[in-house]
Amino acid sequence: MNGASLRHGLLTQLLNARLMAAFLPRGCRVHTHDSRLQTPGPAMYHPDIYVTCRPIGHLLYDTDAEWVVEIASPSTATTDVREKSTAYRQLPRIRGHLIADPDVCSERGPRIGWEFLVLPVAGLRESAHAGRKV
Repeated sequence: MNGASLRHGLLTQLLNARLMAAFLPRGCRVHTHDSRLQTPGPAMYHPDIYVTCRPIGHLLYDTDAEWVVEIASPSTATTDVREKSTAYRQLPRIRGHLIADPDVCSERGPRIGWEFLVLPVAGLRESAHAGRKV
């Protein structure tokens, strides 16, 4: 996240706060970009945010996640959509992968709105809200 825009950082904080409020009471952990996630590939990534409900198995990285969030930026857009989304879908317990665009404003609410793309995971139904502004 070196040199990320202020909107990128703000959206990361907002989503992180929402995910922590939802998942910490369930005993899950919510990590930000300074934590590493190893995929079965075995590629290693630093997602902007990820949620895992598994016990800590390794002190330096996690090997599974239920949710992964990437905040879109022009320099990583191709990697986020192609390479990372393919790798994240291979995680055993993955339930969803969100790519949030900090530069797409919602028509409602404050000017920090975002647009999301739902990438289907095998065995899960695609969201009815895919591709909509929220």
